[in-house]
Amino acid sequence: RTARGRPGHAIDGETETIWHTQWEPQPKPYPHELVIRFAERATFSGFRLLPRQDIANGQIRAWEVYVGDDGRTWGEPVAKGRFPEGQDVHEVHFKAPVSGQFLRFVGLDGQRDPFCAVAELEVLP
Repeated sequence: RTARGRPGHAIDGETETIWHTQWEPQPKPYPHELVIRFAERATFSGFRLLPRQDIANGQIRAWEVYVGDDGRTWGEPVAKGRFPEGQDVHEVHFKAPVSGQFLRFVGLDGQRDPFCAVAELEVLP
């Protein structure tokens, strides 16, 4: 059985659990965001995102990523792009390493539906 909803499922190392945006009583429209706070400031060179694996629901098309130190001030995205449709892992490398204590992933639109669903989001050192 797939555990749904909780943001922590996107970083728990378990591919069968997922972060899923609200679907009842009404789906919330894009954009959707997932903010990760790290124990301390770290340097990232990119990230890997594994879409939900059990069905195609929640696949993200356009996205942006921000890194910051206070969880409120983000500036310009450190990366943005479009994922192809499918359930393969997406690996993104930033133009240059960035440092911060927070990472904000923003799904701007989806492949088929108004949801975001992420099995795992892993930062790359």
